[in-house]
Amino acid sequence: MSKRCRICGVELTEENWFPSSRRKKDYICKKCSYKKNKPRTYKWRKKNYQKWREYQNKWNREHKDRKREWNRRHHLTTKGGKSIYGLNKRPYPKDGCCELCGRKVTTMDYHHWDDNHLDMGMWLCKQCHRFAEVVEQNGEQILRKYKQLKQNIEREWLKE
Repeated sequence: MSKRCRICGVELTEENWFPSSRRKKDYICKKCSYKKNKPRTYKWRKKNYQKWREYQNKWNREHKDRKREWNRRHHLTTKGGKSIYGLNKRPYPKDGCCELCGRKVTTMDYHHWDDNHLDMGMWLCKQCHRFAEVVEQNGEQILRKYKQLKQNIEREWLKE
């Protein structure tokens, strides 16, 4: 016989199973556990706000690297300042080197080129990211203009 949630009746699996603290054989799913405990948690936070903030600050200090890595993998801020969560971006390079030029830098930007697939992208240093943005917007025109300007300057220089 399979186990079912005592509140909503959904069949319990390894992913959604949550043991109730009242009785060992009394199971509830994670979704119902959240709904059941949410009001109680908010009341406690409101009543003990200072204590809760101290706990949050302590946790943030102790888990700074973990939090940073989570944000790198699952958070994206667009040019317009819009924040998008729930992504699964490529891992941040362990060696800290730009994937385009290979420079070792302290911070890198995540460059994506398809708004429908934000997970698809690469980790670039600031200079390479600016270059990639320009190439994405009007790449062929810029490259043609660059080559033409380069040829003009070489001709002028050779004339002298």
